[in-house]
Amino acid sequence: GLISGHEEARPDYDALDPGASAVTTTAPENVEEGDAGAGIYDFPKGAQAGSCLHHIYEHWDFTCTDRAALDDQVQETLQLFGFSDDWTPVVAENVEHVLNAALPGEPPLSLSRVPPAARVNEMEFHFSVEQLSAHGLMHAITTHAPELANKIGGIEFRSLQGYLHGFIDLIFEVEGRFYVADYKSNHLGERREDYTALRMQAEM
Repeated sequence: GLISGHEEARPDYDALDPGASAVTTTAPENVEEGDAGAGIYDFPKGAQAGSCLHHIYEHWDFTCTDRAALDDQVQETLQLFGFSDDWTPVVAENVEHVLNAALPGEPPLSLSRVPPAARVNEMEFHFSVEQLSAHGLMHAITTHAPELANKIGGIEFRSLQGYLHGFIDLIFEVEGRFYVADYKSNHLGERREDYTALRMQAEM
């Protein structure tokens, strides 16, 4: 199966506030509670909420169908990140929906088919960069992703040489094929219909 090596650095989950630790064991002062009776679309927004959801997926066995165990995991994580455990059934139900959702591909697949041995969480990478300039990067974006170029408008930074360092949320294998996944919890609206591929692409 896939294995991950020892990691000296910690992933930032793409969301934590600058200077904050990856996981906080006490409730943040400004956590937005929301209304747990309103459904997943009303789950608190922001960096801490996104990191909380990310943490659940990172530590849960996708193939496990024990709802009571999932509730326990979700409740523990909510408390760890400072959220009310009233959100437990809402978040746990959403996790089940995500894991069982059909993903693009042939044959069709879902994360619920991926056992722990076939996945790597937060895989660290160092990408060699011989020479990276703002002009060169913008040219590549304009050539290969013009819609992104229009959204960015322009970028400026000093030329870089060395290594780009980061973490990949999830790499998994199904039937000999490997996939890369990036967890996102951006709020796009109050209805399922608001989360179309086009809307998500525009948000990213």
